[in-house]
Amino acid sequence: MDATSLLAGYLKIHQPFIGKVVDFDVANDRFFKFDFTAANTDLNPDLVADTERFSRWVNQKLADNQCRYGIGGYMEHRTLYSRSILFNVNEDNEPRRLHLGVDIWGEAGTPVYAPLPATIHSFNDNNNFGDYGPTIILAHQLDGLQLYSL
Repeated sequence: MDATSLLAGYLKIHQPFIGKVVDFDVANDRFFKFDFTAANTDLNPDLVADTERFSRWVNQKLADNQCRYGIGGYMEHRTLYSRSILFNVNEDNEPRRLHLGVDIWGEAGTPVYAPLPATIHSFNDNNNFGDYGPTIILAHQLDGLQLYSL
């Protein structure tokens, strides 16, 4: 059985025990779905190259759409990654553009929770241009499936 099937099975069986990631009030909060692909013509090279300007753009999208949180897609082909040399070459000499997670944006100081049992794998301030910034990696052991979340 592949890892995706194992995870789906675990989540189905343990659904009552899966916790929240952020304090989301279904009655009052909304997510804004960000698009960081080539289809989003707002993401020109000048915007994504300027961290301050890009951050203002993200915050403005949330404000304009009256959303407390923003969400970025899993398996999205992100042209946004081209802004950083960190993602331009991997071990196969190919640029990384596929996003392998789900991002959530919120105000600074927003509490973030581990939705599944975990231990802290590592913490680092990835303080390079276009990198993750302060990052906590959690290790999850889920009935024989090892999974990491950032």
